Amino acid sequence: MKTDQRIYTHWGLTLVDITETGVTQSNNSQLKERNQQRNWETVQQTLGLKTQVLRIDQVTSHASDISKFNFGDYYMSDVGFKYNYWVFEFDIEYQDAYATKTHPFGILAQDFENVPVILGLNETAPSPPIPIFYTTGTYKNIHFMNRPFI
Repeated sequence: MKTDQRIYTHWGLTLVDITETGVTQSNNSQLKERNQQRNWETVQQTLGLKTQVLRIDQVTSHASDISKFNFGDYYMSDVGFKYNYWVFEFDIEYQDAYATKTHPFGILAQDFENVPVILGLNETAPSPPIPIFYTTGTYKNIHFMNRPFI
């Protein structure tokens, strides 16, 4: 008997440089690329804390107006709000795997909150006071959605 198995695609956007470089060994000549890869690995590992992620791809990075996204007020004070941001796409089997009663990505936001990151790479947004993912508040630098953002 064949069961109907659906795949649900979600998107994450962040102001933290999570460029997938493939550099997995540290050396002085590729330190920046290694740190970008470390941030990407952090995203992958955090996404998988509560459910099996079937696929995760870094879609692209952009340098454009971020006012249409739900980032913190700290980043919205400059005219135009044009900063680099990174987009990743991931698939899971259960639509509400990350949902709480009040937010479709509430569990994911809890998992990512205060996770350390490495800053000072290709970010153009101002750095928050502590190099971590902020999922709420003034310094919110990562956002999740269940529909295409374009």
